[in-house]
Amino acid sequence: MPLFVKARSFLRNLVFSHRVEVDLDQEVHSHLEMLVSENIRAGMPPEEAQRAARIELGGIEQVKEQVREEGLGNWLHSVLSDCRYGLRQLRKNPGATAVMVFTLALAIGAATAIFSVVYGVLLRPLPYIDANRIMAVFEISSEGRWAHLADPNFDDFRDQNRSFQAIAKYNDGVVSVSGASQPTRTMVATVSPEFLKVFGIQPILGRDFIASDAKKGAGRTVLVSYGYWRQQLGSPQDFSQAHLKIDGAVYSVIGVLPDGFRFPADVDLWLPTDLDGENRSRTAHNYFAVGHLRDGVTVEQANQDISAIARRIHETSSEQGDYLLKDGIVLPLQDSITGKARPALLVLLGAVGFLLLVACANVANLLLAQAAVRERELAIRSALGAARGRLIRQFLTEALLLSLVGGGLGVLGALWGVAGLLWLAPQNLPRLDSVSISIPVLVFALLLSTAVAAGLGAFTAARATSGTCARALWKADVDKRVHKAASALAGQSWRRRWPSRWFWCSSGTARAQLVESARSESRVPSGQNCHYGRLTSLGGLV
Repeated sequence: MPLFVKARSFLRNLVFSHRVEVDLDQEVHSHLEMLVSENIRAGMPPEEAQRAARIELGGIEQVKEQVREEGLGNWLHSVLSDCRYGLRQLRKNPGATAVMVFTLALAIGAATAIFSVVYGVLLRPLPYIDANRIMAVFEISSEGRWAHLADPNFDDFRDQNRSFQAIAKYNDGVVSVSGASQPTRTMVATVSPEFLKVFGIQPILGRDFIASDAKKGAGRTVLVSYGYWRQQLGSPQDFSQAHLKIDGAVYSVIGVLPDGFRFPADVDLWLPTDLDGENRSRTAHNYFAVGHLRDGVTVEQANQDISAIARRIHETSSEQGDYLLKDGIVLPLQDSITGKARPALLVLLGAVGFLLLVACANVANLLLAQAAVRERELAIRSALGAARGRLIRQFLTEALLLSLVGGGLGVLGALWGVAGLLWLAPQNLPRLDSVSISIPVLVFALLLSTAVAAGLGAFTAARATSGTCARALWKADVDKRVHKAASALAGQSWRRRWPSRWFWCSSGTARAQLVESARSESRVPSGQNCHYGRLTSLGGLV
């Protein structure tokens, strides 16, 4: 069937459902009349022809139901019907519903808040071009510890490696800055000229550092962040009069970096390195290093490259001792930033996951208690032809409604929860500015709510529909009839003033006969649907 025809049929079944039902009824009756006419022409009496046609057709309502099931859009009507019925069931027990919704909201909200921190710190990509190819480079000491790079070691890494298209060193610290709108204590980084190339960044105004800016005796220049340029410098377009006094020395502003770029964290000013000359000691570990991998180079290949250079330095250097590097290591920049926080955050995420499991167990118990009360309803629906899958779908729908409401309230709670977590978070926790209720976090909350609904609905439905479908209905009927019969016998014995011993004997015999008769009629293998015939035979008890 062409897509256009399918879409038109779906919309017709959805929007003009009443008209579709009328057309279906007319079509089925027209087909029935055609069968009757054919039977009459074959020589059957009218009544016999009518009966044979109905038998051949299989029942008008049954045929309609089969056509509805095959029709496009029928599933949506069925889902909406399940939702309406589920809402009515939940409204019947407002107290239990409120407890379940609150429990799920608390658990899903806590899980969402913690996941927002985990995502912002550990999972969200760094906001740079090809962030997964930006690496951190460290020395490894003779004790196996990671260390910063010494100037000569960095020069060898930069000149001899075949893995990085750009590699740079940097350091940062807080210094006194004046010359802007007001004196401040500002985070400042000293960087080598290729620093911005590593991140694929270009100044939006002015120029980048060049090699001559990082020479001993060169004029002192500075790059400023977009926020500092707007707030402290007044957004000038001409930098000829823009000068800053940084730690006692005057620097000329030469460029403004794009809004949002602040690496290292919270840095507003970037200065060139080596203005006072390099430290030629290989044991003076003063700088961090970052590099951008060449296309086609893997982290493992870069590690082998840097390690070979580091070992060569260790073997040939005259500065032997514990402070001389023994090896080198390369790892993704994001891992180097968040590595220390990863274990604690994962443990916290596991703890809140356990809290969610406890909440689901409590809600499952409440749902099972409600399902036990609905045994008679389930038995009647099964007796009327509802398959076990249909009952399971109803339980899944009710669990989904609970989980979606609880998840929505949980997300609202997570908004306050994230603010509280950021207020309580230690200052050394990295990337706190990336923590927020973002689209991936909302998707996580939705998937979590759906998973909770599927688990609760499947568990409750499996337990509630695991026995014989008619057991609850027959048990209730038998108990009711036994009670009536015993009451009748008791009334007769009292009016006739039979001896009490004879009364109790007769009453007990009647109870036993009724129970045995009901049991013999209700022996249906476990898991099978009940049939109309068995219900009719049971009805013959009265």
